[in-house]
Amino acid sequence: MPRIGGTTLTQLDMQSQSLTLAAGHSTTLTFSFATAALQPGSKLLVTQLDGITYSTLMLEAVPVTDHEPPVITVTGVSDLELTNQSVTPVITITDASAFTSSSLLDGQPFTSGTAITAEGDHVLLVTATTPSTTAVRR
Repeated sequence: MPRIGGTTLTQLDMQSQSLTLAAGHSTTLTFSFATAALQPGSKLLVTQLDGITYSTLMLEAVPVTDHEPPVITVTGVSDLELTNQSVTPVITITDASAFTSSSLLDGQPFTSGTAITAEGDHVLLVTATTPSTTAVRR
């Protein structure tokens, strides 16, 4: 259970939490909440206790655009590597935003972690796309 200043919070539902305060004492509360579901626009944050409003704060929810492309890392094989052994490329893609990706080996869908045993030259093409950027690694 979450705690604030030694006080245990009990989750009632997705929108509210309850806690016990000692009457006649001063308590500072710090809280955080997920903003992913907030729609852009003005928001009013109100702090109330027993029907008494203690503070109001106007907030502006603005969409954040991630301008950094996804980071594509391929391990288990190197660019221009020549070998007579099988190789197993492992693809890792990270980004602050949601992304879609595709991996193609010689133009065919490729699954990360699959061993490449066929002899010859191969091209591994990995693409990751967010709503605002694209990263490609060949």
